[in-house]
Amino acid sequence: KIMKIGKSKKHNKIGQANFSTKITHRNLCFATTKDAQYTFACGFEDNSFVVWDIEKSKLHQGIHKHNDIVSCLALDEDVEKQRAILVTGSYDKSVMVWRVNINAKLRNANSKSRKKAHHRKGSTSSKMA
Repeated sequence: KIMKIGKSKKHNKIGQANFSTKITHRNLCFATTKDAQYTFACGFEDNSFVVWDIEKSKLHQGIHKHNDIVSCLALDEDVEKQRAILVTGSYDKSVMVWRVNINAKLRNANSKSRKKAHHRKGSTSSKMA
């Protein structure tokens, strides 16, 4: 799916949030992780920014910490350390810095598969006894 972002109210949404008409540089309102799993977006009338799960095509998380419209964001990733820093700026004249765990999905999947493998090994040996 491709998200349509236009001037009509019909296409000015990601999920339920309307894009603010105050935002003049919408290109500053989006960042995508290097693995293309998540997109961060801002510029919404409810003063939030969101994390969009690209694979599932749905909202992963909405964050409401600024007191005015979040007008820009930037993402800096360190793939080796599996960490990223997200910086958000708002018309309330504040800047917030967020630590982002960029490979949580991958680590959770690996952790679950390791637990299953460990559980299978344990149950196999107990059956043999």
